[in-house]
Amino acid sequence: YLATEITERLVSGQQQIGATGVIPADRLLNYLYDHPRWLSMPRGQLAKELGVERLVVVEVIEYRLTEPGNQYLWDGVATGTLGVIEADTALSDEFAFEKSVRVTFPDKQGYGPSDMSREEVTTALALRFLDRVTWPFYNHQEPYYPKY
Repeated sequence: YLATEITERLVSGQQQIGATGVIPADRLLNYLYDHPRWLSMPRGQLAKELGVERLVVVEVIEYRLTEPGNQYLWDGVATGTLGVIEADTALSDEFAFEKSVRVTFPDKQGYGPSDMSREEVTTALALRFLDRVTWPFYNHQEPYYPKY
């Protein structure tokens, strides 16, 4: 889901971010599933095999809806890293840009399944994570730090 949504956001902003092309999510996911060794590949080699000059890497480190051991209260957290590889440079295996991302939902404590559904929490958490991951690729007039 996240790979598809990130790709869609980059495609919709392709003109603004200056990209000449974006690999469709289904093609990317097919490649990743068909080549399980991609995890151990140098990032520059992965970019070359995909035929791209810039490789956007989003690694989800933690994604949970409740605190471990407490299934009765929502305490969603999504953390990860965003990195960009420039495959056409001498340092093609190193990130040219890297940023940690962490979002939470809900904003206040004490909400449980009787207050909001699992789908509501999952959707809100995923959308916040997507906003933070795709944010650096656009020019903005509004402040960077939204309420969440």
